[in-house]
Amino acid sequence: MKKLSLFTKARLKLTAYYIIIFITISGVISGLFYYRTGQVLEAEYQRIERRFQMEINGMTVDFAPGPPIHRIDAEDIEIAKQKIVLQLLSINGMIAILVALSGYVLSGLTLAPLEASMEQQKRFVSDAAHELKTPLTALRTSLEVNLMDDELEKKPKQILEENLEDVKSLDQLITSMLMLSKINEQPLEKEIIDLKTIITKAKKYTDPQAKAKKIKLVQKLPTKNIYIRGNEPALTDVVKIILENAIKYSPAKTQITLSASIKRATVELSIADQGPGISKQDLSHIFDRFYRADVSRTKNADQAGYGLGLSIAKTIVEHHQGKITATSTLSKGSTFTVVLPTV
Repeated sequence: MKKLSLFTKARLKLTAYYIIIFITISGVISGLFYYRTGQVLEAEYQRIERRFQMEINGMTVDFAPGPPIHRIDAEDIEIAKQKIVLQLLSINGMIAILVALSGYVLSGLTLAPLEASMEQQKRFVSDAAHELKTPLTALRTSLEVNLMDDELEKKPKQILEENLEDVKSLDQLITSMLMLSKINEQPLEKEIIDLKTIITKAKKYTDPQAKAKKIKLVQKLPTKNIYIRGNEPALTDVVKIILENAIKYSPAKTQITLSASIKRATVELSIADQGPGISKQDLSHIFDRFYRADVSRTKNADQAGYGLGLSIAKTIVEHHQGKITATSTLSKGSTFTVVLPTV
């Protein structure tokens, strides 16, 4: 199934708002009209009924000029009310269709300049990232080759090492930007996969980082397989991003717990660390692009980054009709939870 673009979703949402507003207003007016019409019909029925009884009893009644008045049954009033309801529903239905079409066209005209601007921005980011990728790769290779020279003096070597770290950081940023652009432009290919396989691959990737800080990774997973429909590389990246963050901000010789539980038609994957925690102010923004937490969480060199990892994770999870959340207590740690539908 083709994924709807951001602006198509916004256009449909605006159209839905127009329809809801119209139905609300039209429903109130139609209800009042029906109520008042019913009152008039009831009053006229009672007036005619009284006159008819007076005729039967031989009383003189001053009728207004016009055709003779015949008896009307209560059933006739109910039939008339039903016809009024049908007419109101038909009229409101036709108007609703016109409002929907008009709303869709008008919302499209309203969003067209914004869509063009965003598409231009997306193309620029994608093109710029591709253009920067090649020279950065060449520069990284050159630095790595020069650092392998045994005759290189200590101070120049230190400078080159620092430059290499900067290049690696920029390379990671560009890779992240390209990944976001790719995810937003085309839907991810999905297949039925075992969540345990994803966890194993992500853990294998982050094990060296954990060992370097003597951090223990503990797994608490169900014995049976957990099958989901998704893109294996993308979901592996999600677990890697969360694990890398947990390792990055956790003190040495602490523990990270990775657990999973099946609840109804979903699986909850949680990764809990024993790091410094995240403040309430930062917690509401950690999934925003390029957002960085306060200085206390990023003061170390090994905690450098650009604030794109969690944004990428959220985008991937949402493309799988899932949800990612975070809870945290200062000085005690943070827990990231990913909820995905099972098959």
